[in-house]
Amino acid sequence: FSLQPHDEGSGAPTITDEAEAVRALSSPGVSGVMDHYGWWDSHGNDPAAGKPLWLTLEEATTRHLFFDDNIHNDPQDSIVSVRARRDGEAAAFSPLSGAQICSLHGAVLRRVPTMQPVLEPDWFLAEIEACGERLAQLRRGQAWADLLST
Repeated sequence: FSLQPHDEGSGAPTITDEAEAVRALSSPGVSGVMDHYGWWDSHGNDPAAGKPLWLTLEEATTRHLFFDDNIHNDPQDSIVSVRARRDGEAAAFSPLSGAQICSLHGAVLRRVPTMQPVLEPDWFLAEIEACGERLAQLRRGQAWADLLST
């Protein structure tokens, strides 16, 4: 896994360090992240080649949620590459398996039915709340303990 610089002449900053990316995405505000669909697709839709989502498993003050219309509950086909570390002191993130990524659906990953948010203006707010409830439930269970041991 690597983050590659991409510059189309816009002057937008590029982040190629995972810890720096987490710091940037954890700061208040809105961030735009550009993926490379063709690269993911050319790698057989493998989860390891997907858009990154970084989780610090013992962090409870910041919550990253990933909404995408191409999320599948399939361990061999994930547009999201979840990379986790136990806590902020850990030096590096490690990739989660496709099965582990599937266990996070509805907690930090949520498929967006393309038209639903247009038809229901409160859809995202309701889903953010539902994800929080699912995450709290997940943290109390064995699946979260298993993630902490990876």
